[in-house]
Amino acid sequence: MIQKQTLRIIHVTLIAILGCTVAQGQETKKNESHKYAFLVGVNHYTKNGFRDLKYAESDVIETGKELKRIGFDEVVVLTSTAENELYASRANIEKQLDLLLRKVGKSDVVMIMLSGHGQQLSVNSQDQKGQGDSFFCPADAVMNKPESLISISWLTDTKLYANAGKNILIVDACRDTGIVDNDKGIGSKGIEGRKVALPEGVSILFSCSANQKSYENDQLKHGVFAYSVLEVLRKFDDSSTTLTWKSLVSQVLEQVSGQNVEQEPLEAGTIGHLVLATGSKGSALSLNPPTEVKPVAPIPIPEPVILPINEPDEPDQKSWLMRLLNTILSGIRKLPTWAIAILVFIVTPIVVYLAIAISQHRKVSSERAYAKGRI
Repeated sequence: MIQKQTLRIIHVTLIAILGCTVAQGQETKKNESHKYAFLVGVNHYTKNGFRDLKYAESDVIETGKELKRIGFDEVVVLTSTAENELYASRANIEKQLDLLLRKVGKSDVVMIMLSGHGQQLSVNSQDQKGQGDSFFCPADAVMNKPESLISISWLTDTKLYANAGKNILIVDACRDTGIVDNDKGIGSKGIEGRKVALPEGVSILFSCSANQKSYENDQLKHGVFAYSVLEVLRKFDDSSTTLTWKSLVSQVLEQVSGQNVEQEPLEAGTIGHLVLATGSKGSALSLNPPTEVKPVAPIPIPEPVILPINEPDEPDQKSWLMRLLNTILSGIRKLPTWAIAILVFIVTPIVVYLAIAISQHRKVSSERAYAKGRI
C-alpha cells in the first residue's frame, strides 16, 4: 500500500513539473521576437543589357556574417555564383523568401538587402494603366521584362507587410535614368524612382537619392554604400549598448558622405523604434519605444522593532528539504523542453527504485523491532 501511494505521488509530481515547464517554454517562445535576414547579391548576369558588377556579392556575404554575429536568428544569402537553391535567379529568390517568411510572425523582424542592377518600368495594373514600378534584377533578368524581375512594391506590400511586424528593405542600386554607366573607372548600377509609397511598419533605405548613382570602389573592394553599412555593423560589439535602425541609418549617411562621391542614401517609410542588436550594456531586444518612467512615492519606513535574541533552534528538516526541492525545480525550469523530457525518463526509474528501497527498509526495520518486543 505504501509503495503504491509513493509511486503515485512521484508520478503525479513529475508529470506536473514537466507540464508546467513545457507550458512556460511555449509561452516564452510565443512572446519572443526573432530577427531574420534575406540578402541577394548579383555580380554576373546571364542576359545581354546588364554589365557585370564586381562587389555586389561580397557586399551581401559580409553583411550576412555581421548580422549573424550581432544576433540575427537566421540569415539567407543568394548570389549569382552560388549553386542550386541559393543561385540568385528570380524563381529561387521567390521560393527561398517564401520558405523564410513561413517562420515569421507579427512580432518578428525581417531585413532584406538587394545589391545589383535595377530598372524602373511602366506596368499595367488592375487599378491604373502605365503605373511606374521599381524592380530589382536577378541573375537571370531580361532587360525591360517585368515578369523576369523582382518588383519592389511586391516585396513591401505583398510579402513583408503581410508577414512580419517590422520590415527593413535595403536597396543598393542606382536611381538615375541609366542602367549602367562608368565614371572614371568607378562602376554604377541603376534603379529609378522619385516617389515611394510604403505601408506602415516597412522602411526602405536606398543607397542613393533620386537621379544619383550607387558606386562601387576598387580600393574598398565593396560598394560605397555597402561598405558604410558594414563599418557600422563591425563597430558594434558586446561592450556596446544598443544598435537601433535609426542609429544605423544616421551612421551610414555620415560614412557615405565621407567617401567623396555624389551619393546620398535616403530612408523612406515608417517603422518606429527598432533595436537591431543589444550589447552587454544595453537592454533586451525591444520593438517598442521606451516607456516614460514615472517617479514612485517613497515608502514610509516603520519604527524598528527590537526582538529578543534567542538561541538558534535545531534546523527544520522539512523546510530544508523544501528549499532544496525549490532550488532543483528552479534549475529544471531553465532547461529546454527536450532536456527536461530526457531528464524525466532518466530520473524517474532512479526515484522509484529509491522509494521502494526506503519503503522496504522501513518495513524490515519495523518487523525486526516488533520481533524484539520494542513495539
